Amino acid sequence: MSWRTVSILAVADMYGQSLSAAFSTAADQLGISIYALQQYLPGTTDYSLYLDAILASGSKIVMFFGFPGDCKLILRQAKAKGMVGPDWVWIGTHTMYNYLDTLTTDSDRLLADGLLFSALREDHSTPEYQALRSSFLAQFPSRSESVLGGFALMYFDCFLALAKGFKLMTTLYGEAAVQTHSYPATLPEFLSPFNGTTGSVAFTDQGSRIVHEWQIMNVYNNSNRATYVLSDSGQVNKVANPIFYGGSTVIPIDRPPLEIAYPQWSDPGVQALAVIRGLMILAMLGGMIFLGVNRTEKQIRQLSLPFLLVISLGCVMILASEYILIGVPGAPACHASSIVFTFAYELVVASAIAKTYRIFRIFDNSRISKGGLKSPDLFRNVAMIMAVQAILFIIWVAAFPVWPRLVATKTSLYYECRPTNFAGHWAIVGASFAFNGVMLLLVCYLAYKTRNVDSSYRETHWILYTAQARFL
Repeated sequence: MSWRTVSILAVADMYGQSLSAAFSTAADQLGISIYALQQYLPGTTDYSLYLDAILASGSKIVMFFGFPGDCKLILRQAKAKGMVGPDWVWIGTHTMYNYLDTLTTDSDRLLADGLLFSALREDHSTPEYQALRSSFLAQFPSRSESVLGGFALMYFDCFLALAKGFKLMTTLYGEAAVQTHSYPATLPEFLSPFNGTTGSVAFTDQGSRIVHEWQIMNVYNNSNRATYVLSDSGQVNKVANPIFYGGSTVIPIDRPPLEIAYPQWSDPGVQALAVIRGLMILAMLGGMIFLGVNRTEKQIRQLSLPFLLVISLGCVMILASEYILIGVPGAPACHASSIVFTFAYELVVASAIAKTYRIFRIFDNSRISKGGLKSPDLFRNVAMIMAVQAILFIIWVAAFPVWPRLVATKTSLYYECRPTNFAGHWAIVGASFAFNGVMLLLVCYLAYKTRNVDSSYRETHWILYTAQARFL
């Protein structure tokens, strides 16, 4: 079937808990993931809580370790939640062999379509089975011999095992010893091998029956049919195609296809955003060309052409940094996107600080005698700010690098850039955030202090609005 994910719904008694534990151990060895393990108390009638958990898990293969009476109610409630259909598979144990005999309505029989369950592979060629069949048909000539299977034969062989055991103990130790339970026999001596109505019967030292072959039964159209034979060596032989709910023979997938949760160039949404971002970059570049062509205009000269170009360049880099994250990321992309975006942000903010500080120096009365600041001096200050961030990034890349890692959840696949050292990584990230946060606050402060200057320099008014928006 190629199923690798399942959910378990089990009764919370010794039977259900032992099967859950055994299945979990085997699943771990076979690389099968258990997405949900739900256990209900005996006597439960409302299974909504357990079914909701299984529905949310993502797996559509449900292992049911319970009894027919529970299964009838569970399938009714599961149908109401959309959990019975050609894309869902319910798998039970040998307790479901006579499940159809417990159903009295056509709706319940219909819900059973597609149910799979495991059962002992019976050998009806033994003399014991033939003798039992003859006796049954002679006693109940009007009954179908189809009832001679499943639990009926298993219980019959259990009684045979007890009868043969007591007979052997009587032969070895005498009837009086057996009647008074005073014989010293061990369990393996009591449960001796024999041929029963289901085939060869043998037991482990703990009393569990040794089964060499199982068959997977399929319920459809109010009947059971064998579909697969499983041997204790792990070999699987197909007997017939399983038929699932609604008559489909297409094997359902164990979980919906995983959603790709990272941007890809093939995604129309990513393509649309990339085009919009590209048009914005072209508009910014066009604006830079316009500023260069009209650099002699009074208003452009007052706003300081070099800083306008640097701010525009920073905006272009911010838009361009998003392209780095499209597709499967490599190790350089994990660093490059953050580095380009941060440097671009700092080009904008540091230039804004330089512009507002120069206006502050010009119009602050207590400093008016000191005059303004020249652009080369301000650019050196901008370079110093960038240098501090560059040192942080050098430490980050050299000492605490991040690497792309594919993460698979129950519903999606995505990549994350995971640091090799969480403490060092977050220390650098924290220091970078604090450094850039201080710069943003400084922009807000300087822009606020110069909000009422001459209208020719009222750009700080808009810088304040922009800084406030960024801060929020």
